[in-house]
Amino acid sequence: MPFDFSKLKAQVRQTVHKTFGVPALYSDSATPSPVDVRVRWHSRIEQAGDLENQGYANVIQGVDRIVFLSSDARSLGVKKNGTVKILNSFEPGVDEPVFVLVAREPKTGPVEEIWNAALKG
Repeated sequence: MPFDFSKLKAQVRQTVHKTFGVPALYSDSATPSPVDVRVRWHSRIEQAGDLENQGYANVIQGVDRIVFLSSDARSLGVKKNGTVKILNSFEPGVDEPVFVLVAREPKTGPVEEIWNAALKG
């Protein structure tokens, strides 16, 4: 039997999600109450401007992404403007971040659905 790279890639991504995912609550306008889901929150810093000394100000901004398993996203009906609240079970007294889903990224492989998100006020 030949090696099936796509099958292995799907298994690895599921393992990564199971291992590094955190509990969260998803809700949107069609959800009567928040629903439990496991997600991964990716956050990075993006720098723009004055990259070649052109004389304009640097802009540093955070880029947040929420990663769902595709099967979870389909069953929940995840959509634009839905909210994801990351449940904080490890640091008492710290507010739990809430994100608004802004745009779904194009699919880049099996298993995951990735959304660009904005931290809610």
